[in-house]
Amino acid sequence: MNKGFTLIEVLIVLMLISLLFSVVLLVFKVAGIHGIIYEKEAEILRNEAVLFYKLKHQLESSENINLEKRGKEIILKILTPDGESISGLVDACYIYANNTLYYEEKLNGLKEKDFCTSLKNPIARIRKFKVQIFKAGRTYTEDTGFTGIPDKIRLELNNLIINAQPRFAEVLR
Repeated sequence: MNKGFTLIEVLIVLMLISLLFSVVLLVFKVAGIHGIIYEKEAEILRNEAVLFYKLKHQLESSENINLEKRGKEIILKILTPDGESISGLVDACYIYANNTLYYEEKLNGLKEKDFCTSLKNPIARIRKFKVQIFKAGRTYTEDTGFTGIPDKIRLELNNLIINAQPRFAEVLR
């Protein structure tokens, strides 16, 4: 009697091993794809958190705020000592257009003709951008415009709401 495996038995074992490897490779592929997706979502959340913190800090330290609407663009200018890349008192400009929020800044007092008009530094994709400014019992929006030091500001970015009270307004009271 011969001991050994038949050709059919060997082929069945090879087929089972190849099925096992294909399942394992599929699991790794799916895990890799989901890892990339979750990494992108985490980056978006991190950027939103940084933007939320930066905007709240700039609004609370603002010495002047200008809100206006030009066509479909909403422009929020903040005079603040909390610039992103420039130290000193800066003019920070947020422009909301085409579901994107853009940011520009310059040292206060410098004349730049393209400041706060170009859409060249996108910082976030935003579906909803709404500003309400409260001053002396009145509410101002991007449609009515505002210039000055508000008592309180409410800014809505997507589903995040920033409520800020400029400290400079408290000093003036």
